[in-house]
Amino acid sequence: MTYPKTIIAISLATLLSACGSSDDSNPVTPTAKLTLGVANTNASEAMALSNTKKDYSNVDQVSIAFTYVYLKKQGDSDDSDEVEHHLTFEDDEGNSVETRQVHLRDITDEDTSYIDAHYLFPEIDVAPGKYQVCVYMHTNPNDDNAAEDLSYLIENDENLTVKGLTTPSQGACAGAKPPTSNYDTGRIVVKDLEVLEGDNFIAIDFGLKHTLKHNQGQDEWSLKPQGYSFFHVSGEGRISGEIDNETVRKMCPKITEDEINIEAVYLYPRDTDILNMGDVREEQHVDKVAPLATTEVAVTLNADGSEQLAAYHFDNVTNGYYTVGYTCQAHLDDPIDADDSFEIYQASENLRVFPSATTEYNF
Repeated sequence: MTYPKTIIAISLATLLSACGSSDDSNPVTPTAKLTLGVANTNASEAMALSNTKKDYSNVDQVSIAFTYVYLKKQGDSDDSDEVEHHLTFEDDEGNSVETRQVHLRDITDEDTSYIDAHYLFPEIDVAPGKYQVCVYMHTNPNDDNAAEDLSYLIENDENLTVKGLTTPSQGACAGAKPPTSNYDTGRIVVKDLEVLEGDNFIAIDFGLKHTLKHNQGQDEWSLKPQGYSFFHVSGEGRISGEIDNETVRKMCPKITEDEINIEAVYLYPRDTDILNMGDVREEQHVDKVAPLATTEVAVTLNADGSEQLAAYHFDNVTNGYYTVGYTCQAHLDDPIDADDSFEIYQASENLRVFPSATTEYNF
């Protein structure tokens, strides 16, 4: 199942969109696509600096359960869908869900050109122009609850204490309110955003150094209603995921019990059916599709030597659609001494890779 979330370094370079041309007799209506994400560009600073006596190095994880996003085009009085966008969330089957939880993590590199991020909505069709953006979260005043539909914080103590996360801001934004639900909802972002003609990947920078607040007296954590910003992002993307030990790895047919089997994931172009997924041999590509890249599965072990996690990743993947396939027979895929019994055991449908973002697919 595909989980559209980003967990990778994002370049902070500006995304330049080319303007379409037109003439006076046949004017072209400008169009735009918006992929909206969330990020934290100064997470390392947030964990080290403090605007209270609380040491932010004691923060291990900040998780936010988003409930609703509203976009209203500025300068328009029309209430049509062209100028208003009420964005709620869907699961992978297209069913409406009330929240999408995002984990904001530390910067993975000392170079602050790289950040961790998740995207919330991919490729929304909007008209170019300036918008007011309002973002709401599911607040959680209760400690010791790290459910997937809640906002919470984990302190970096020996017990990894779970603390509730709230915001004091409530009410309407730009004339709109979030859908009625059973959740306590708080408004965390009200900002102006410019969408350019063409493709836009824009992230909301949470800047936890400024927005995360600790009330020492009551030992409560909250997000301020201000201190957020937007930036355009660009760059190559990433595909990563895990392979289930029980339902996939143990079921993948081994050639012989005493043979060393090498597990790998293969990257193919879009619309590649599992039966057409080929190996690295050039002579086989007449009937099969050649892989664009391959990566060996990395297996981590528990202290007792048992296998804990099997994972893979592809870096530097160009924006577009792809498929991936898992095999436990990569040792048979040798351009010199190949074996025709090589096969892909399980494969994905088309996966969408966005600029400077990670698409996750788990086998």
